[in-house]
Amino acid sequence: MSTPDRDRGPETRITLLNNVQAYLSAVLDGEQPNTVMSDSWIEFFRVYDNLLRRYARSRGMRNEDLDDCLQEVWVAVSRQLADFQRPQDRPGLRAWLYRLVQNKATDIVRRKCRSRAAPLDCVGDVPAVERHEDAVAEAEEARWQHHLVRTMLDELRGQVTDLNYRVLHLRLVEDCSISEVAETLELTHEQVRYRCHRMLKKLRSMIETCTGEQMEL
Repeated sequence: MSTPDRDRGPETRITLLNNVQAYLSAVLDGEQPNTVMSDSWIEFFRVYDNLLRRYARSRGMRNEDLDDCLQEVWVAVSRQLADFQRPQDRPGLRAWLYRLVQNKATDIVRRKCRSRAAPLDCVGDVPAVERHEDAVAEAEEARWQHHLVRTMLDELRGQVTDLNYRVLHLRLVEDCSISEVAETLELTHEQVRYRCHRMLKKLRSMIETCTGEQMEL
């Protein structure tokens, strides 16, 4: 059974990444990878496929779109990971993988949008089609951010107390005011603000680690 990425030590993750990059470089150069390289690629797929699936779901991918997105992402990984350079001062591999998923998911939405628009009165009017695609992509981006926050909230739930999770869920998901949260959970306004501040800080950090980007919450 594979060990989840977050349970691996930094040295183990780096070693796995280095071996996988060596494997992909050998394949791209037409050389024969050794057994360690090949086994590392299999392990890498086992470890990160579920992560990529979660990322794709957080971007709104479902059913056939989910399968198409994952297939395209793994093709991109096999072609580009050999050149990946791990940054020292910011989120690394997980953020890089998330951006791949984000780009492929956006491409899928745009293709579907273009396919739906083709039989309509936009045919032949390229700027109109592009405006339509941009509008749909913008709406999807807002929806995807909502999915991402919900996904990260689910991960955060196992790391914090039930009370702290409920404070954040009421504020972010149910859009309750400080007063409403305080009344529901029988806390003071100051307690709600303090707990919410701490939980938002944790959630932003998780999102930045995942995406490589900061998100206003």
